[in-house]
Amino acid sequence: MTQDPDGPVIGKRTTGCRVDIHIKNKGDVHVHACCSDDKDATKSPCPGEEVPPRIVGACIPLGLGCKPKQSRTHKLERLRARTSIPSVLAASFFQTARRHLAGHNAANDFEAAVFPVFENMSPTVRAVLACAVDSYRTTEPDLRDAGLEPSLLADPTKPVDMATLTTAVVQEIKLRSAEAAFGDAAALQERPGLNRFFNPGGEFFEAQLQICRVNNLRTASHRPPISLGDRLPAEIQQKCALVLGADGVIRQNCSVQTGNCPGNELPDSVCARVPDVANGDSVMLSGVNFMNLDIKVRLKARDGSGSAEVDAHVFGDLTTPLSEQINGQTALIRDCRVKDQLSFVIPDDLPPGIYELQLAMPNTTGLPIFGPTVLSNVEFINIVPPETARFQIVAERLRARQETSPQSFGSDEVALTFLAAELLPDGSTGSLQKLTKRFSDVDSGENRTIEQPVFNQSQPALGLAMSVVGFEVDSERAFREQLNDFQDAFVDYLSRAWEKLKETLSAGAGAAIKALGFVKGAIAIAIAAVVGIAVIAVIARWAPADLIMDDAIGFSVIELAELTNVDLPISGITRHPSPQDLEVVVTPLGKTALTYREFREYVAEDEDSRYEVHLRYNRTA
Repeated sequence: MTQDPDGPVIGKRTTGCRVDIHIKNKGDVHVHACCSDDKDATKSPCPGEEVPPRIVGACIPLGLGCKPKQSRTHKLERLRARTSIPSVLAASFFQTARRHLAGHNAANDFEAAVFPVFENMSPTVRAVLACAVDSYRTTEPDLRDAGLEPSLLADPTKPVDMATLTTAVVQEIKLRSAEAAFGDAAALQERPGLNRFFNPGGEFFEAQLQICRVNNLRTASHRPPISLGDRLPAEIQQKCALVLGADGVIRQNCSVQTGNCPGNELPDSVCARVPDVANGDSVMLSGVNFMNLDIKVRLKARDGSGSAEVDAHVFGDLTTPLSEQINGQTALIRDCRVKDQLSFVIPDDLPPGIYELQLAMPNTTGLPIFGPTVLSNVEFINIVPPETARFQIVAERLRARQETSPQSFGSDEVALTFLAAELLPDGSTGSLQKLTKRFSDVDSGENRTIEQPVFNQSQPALGLAMSVVGFEVDSERAFREQLNDFQDAFVDYLSRAWEKLKETLSAGAGAAIKALGFVKGAIAIAIAAVVGIAVIAVIARWAPADLIMDDAIGFSVIELAELTNVDLPISGITRHPSPQDLEVVVTPLGKTALTYREFREYVAEDEDSRYEVHLRYNRTA
């Protein structure tokens, strides 16, 4: 690289230098040029210059000596690859911002609610906003709409109105709910599974319409069979209590129930877990041969107090092959590797108690031997009254298990945002609760105390939705302030937008969400993802910040009650991908009376980092 001796003007200074750069490695390379002081070479006036140094693809510059950052192009490519459902809220931000910057007056109630966010910006932050909006216009066409709902951005002059926004957000929630519940947004539309039935010939007592999992708990009839030693604690009926150990520490002590089982038996008379569900809740089943959309779910109380037959939402497994080769012979795949799925809603009028659960499917197998109706194996659920408890979640601390690479470039600067809301009985949500934390000079192995609530339940609710988003954002002090101010402004925008949205949801649009028939936890995860992806999609376009934490957390109130109930065992370590495909490892830390603690580790391969957020769930009423 050679610079003309008559070089360009940077700020008020005229440069004249020649720089030869020889690059051998592949990938993103950032070149940071900074002027020198003519009188004192030890000074670096760049952070104070009238025109700050810029790196391509960022509206807030990266400070000298800071860790390398992914380019905007790289981040948008990753966002496009990992975001199958575009963000409506992020698109609405860019649309309303560019209308405001173009001098348009607020055209409706929604713009009147969010325009003050832009009006209250300082001149410096407003310049960052202008750059962020311009970055959308100047991005190459194939990446321009990465992560954004393009329909809201098609006409630069068209106002964002509540009817359009609500319809788009409800559709996004529906798609994300299907993705959270069934693992595929396509599950919003029903589809039958493959026909894996065969003619048993003589006596054959195993159900070919098979339930393998109930609310993700493997059943007693799971195929292939599961040994007791390989069972998860949550799959076995247990009774737990808090006991004081010889070391003076109170711990949870659980005993396995054997005999007189409320549901099915496992080997050695050990009782299989009977999951609790509430009236109005949804139940998820996974199994084999859900090949007809007219499957019914039959519920019958063990004590004869109630019964029902309800419709189901079916999403068949078209990925697992129909057959395989075993010893040179073709054999049907008909064990629990198949993951046909369905969900159904517990009727509101069924009395509490233990219920038999069985599928009844019209016989379209082509095999008359099964009669007019094919029945599944029998499983069990415990219908309990709707939970009225109240909950709080506290973020205890942040831990850097491994800071971003390369560590030799210095410590991490971490920006962490929590956004949470209640899922209300009418399908709408409560107001957006938010907490933002910034931590400087974070090194591997270090902890940072938070000890602040990130969610407080204030009214009767069906569940909790919470998004966790964290970035490594180190920069010069002056630019760090711009970054903080802009991110705070964007979170303010989200809060105002969500406040308007929840009004329209409670006015009727929430019924479309409630009517999905998906588990409440999945809907809550979807709402958390809607909010979280909006943050990620916007920040990718305006700041040299790399994603290191990403999570969409959703629980029904029943699930929160189980977490904080010392009578139930804690689950084991679980892993799942985040909405942006970071690995999330959830490790339970234990229970005390009305309290459950865990930490969530976020593994960001792109940054070679591992961060933990420690959470405490409190039952407050």
